[in-house]
Amino acid sequence: MKHLSLAWLACSGAACLMGAADLPSRPVDPGVRAGAPSAGGPVAGVVNPYFVNVRNAFNQEYSVTGDLEPGAGLGPRFNGTSCGGCHAFPAPGGSSPRRNPQIGMAAAHGATNTVPSFVRADGPVVAARLKAGVGAVEPGGVLPLFTVSGRADAYGCTLKQPDFRDAANASLRIPSPVFGAGLIDNIPDTVILANGQAHAVEKRALGIDGRPNIDSDGAIGKFGWKAQHHSLTRFAEEAYQTEMGVRNGGSYSRAEPLTEACYAVYDAAYADPNFAPSYDQNSGAFAFLFTEFMRFLEAPRAVNEFAAVSTESIVKGRGLFETVGCALCHTPTLRTGNNAEISGLNGRDAALYSDLLLHHMGAQLADGIVQERAESDEFRTAPLWGLGQRVFFLHDGRTSDLFVAILNHAGNVHVGSDPVRPSEATGAIDRFRQLGPSEQQAVLNFLRSL
Repeated sequence: MKHLSLAWLACSGAACLMGAADLPSRPVDPGVRAGAPSAGGPVAGVVNPYFVNVRNAFNQEYSVTGDLEPGAGLGPRFNGTSCGGCHAFPAPGGSSPRRNPQIGMAAAHGATNTVPSFVRADGPVVAARLKAGVGAVEPGGVLPLFTVSGRADAYGCTLKQPDFRDAANASLRIPSPVFGAGLIDNIPDTVILANGQAHAVEKRALGIDGRPNIDSDGAIGKFGWKAQHHSLTRFAEEAYQTEMGVRNGGSYSRAEPLTEACYAVYDAAYADPNFAPSYDQNSGAFAFLFTEFMRFLEAPRAVNEFAAVSTESIVKGRGLFETVGCALCHTPTLRTGNNAEISGLNGRDAALYSDLLLHHMGAQLADGIVQERAESDEFRTAPLWGLGQRVFFLHDGRTSDLFVAILNHAGNVHVGSDPVRPSEATGAIDRFRQLGPSEQQAVLNFLRSL
């Protein structure tokens, strides 16, 4: 069987894209910005005790029946045992931490899981989505890496761990930061669509198009790597169900391929009113608390200078970022509406650096996953706020080098009988390549200031 050998596992620095002869000089990523987290607190108007409660719920560790960890409902398949364990850096609500907690989760409490080869201690937290469905997992769905087999609280539930030695059907994703999610949620669809039509001449010249993803509810998607969800609640529900195996609607369906011992454990647990004191099957309390935490997270704060990077360099980099065309997709600000109950979410220019639209990104980033309208090579423009304190980049966390991440935006992809469809970012990346090393360095410095 072919062993998993994703490009980013053996990829280091700019050599991922270019040979050494092509690198007489290159800018250097300043790296993760030091200092206190630039995000993680509540938006104005949120009562602090309430925010602390929903943050605690977000960080709560889960076990099967709540006797090993305070939360109940883990499994029988899972990628992690808490939301905060994966959305951890630089503060709860962020992205993957420097050290991957999945290494410890695999064997916690006696579990007998083997750590897949693509899960590295110094790599990002990952989830595997399937290009073609397997069993109860539909195409594009998450197949959790681990099972509860062997855990002290599994009570006889045993499941075979998925075989991830063959990479052909697996596409990796890392946690997307949820800072400022309430602001994004409050951006009206009309604002997104109007911004997509702005600067049409400049976009056309660079080959930029962009379109909204329309999810199953018929609304514009804003959340997820492919903007597959318009609803924060649905985004939270999917995370609980697919990442931790917690069900929001009661016990497991008999259509799911579980052993009888597993059905017995989980059916009995969900029938027990003491199973999960914080769980209400009618209100979906788990998802509600997660949603509340995301909604009330303030956006990351940019800085004017840091370490050896001057304000002058950051200002210069911001101008070049706009000049080469990056800002045509990474829109600096979008205006929120006035429909939120919390005043801190209303009438703000959210500096997310995203248009929230889908763009074709070429073969280097294509992941083989189709979600709603989003095709294999289409991704939501990732918001850049908080990038200065992010460790891993791109949807699969293939690099920690910001320069490499930028260059990965360019490329082509074959589409049916049409021989080549270029990445919509290729024109802007070509302009970036034409900058001198000091100018490219200024762009990197600006991005690390966000």
